[in-house]
Amino acid sequence: MISWRFTVRIYFILSSLLLTALCSACGFQPIYAEATPGSASSDVPSALANVEVLPIPERAGQLVYNRLTDRLTASSGESAYQLTVAIDEKYEGFGFEDDASITRQRQTMTAIFRLIDAKSGAIVFDDRLSTDVTIDVIQNDYANLVAEQRASERNAKRIADLIMQRLALVFLNNQTAEQVSG
Repeated sequence: MISWRFTVRIYFILSSLLLTALCSACGFQPIYAEATPGSASSDVPSALANVEVLPIPERAGQLVYNRLTDRLTASSGESAYQLTVAIDEKYEGFGFEDDASITRQRQTMTAIFRLIDAKSGAIVFDDRLSTDVTIDVIQNDYANLVAEQRASERNAKRIADLIMQRLALVFLNNQTAEQVSG
């Protein structure tokens, strides 16, 4: 007698194999995969390694800058691109008690960024991103300060990750266009 656990495992293995076969047949290509010699795949990681992140002012900017520089490790020598980022943070109360005191607060972080060709100074890509986090406001000032700092850290991480995704797509689309025209 075959146990139901064995049957579930077999279905899981078969569905995984089927999904793998379908993904390879549809032309799926990981964005961050290293290009191999002689292949038509893009080399997004090496393009990302040629981006120099310029310093970003304020504490939220430092958090975004640190996250981006950790992931965009510039190669030795001169970078092909420069990334400029401007960060804006806003706080808005939206939950109120009867005495008009705030009980919920939304922190919105907006980033305007530009990818600039280092040689020509031309803007290759620019975009605007926004993310927000809500926090509870309580009667303890220290707890509110810590909550705001954590919200700022979460927003900075999200902004940096979104910038990385956008840059990867820009480089992927540019390399794909070059492969088609070349």
